[in-house]
Amino acid sequence: MARKRYIVTKYAKTWPRDVFDIKEAGRHAKDIKEALSEPGVYVLYRDDVPYYIGKTGKPLFNRIWAHANRPGDRYYNFWNFFSV
Repeated sequence: MARKRYIVTKYAKTWPRDVFDIKEAGRHAKDIKEALSEPGVYVLYRDDVPYYIGKTGKPLFNRIWAHANRPGDRYYNFWNFFSV
C-alpha cells in the first residue's frame, strides 16, 4: 500500500514579526530558526489582513528574515505578523 503524502506537514499561524529581532528573541532564536528551516509558503499580514503571499525554495527563516530586517525590501514597512 502506498504511503499518503500530505501537502501540509507543519505550520505556524500568526507569529509576530518581532521573532526576527534576535536581541529580543534571545535564547529562543535557535528554536525559531529550526522551526522555519524548511522551504515553503508564507503569508505576511498587516494586523489581521493578509498583505503578501510568498513561496521560497530555501529556508523560510532566511526569506522572512529578509522581509523583516532589510529596509530596502519592498515589504519591509507593511507587515507585523506572518504565517507559514
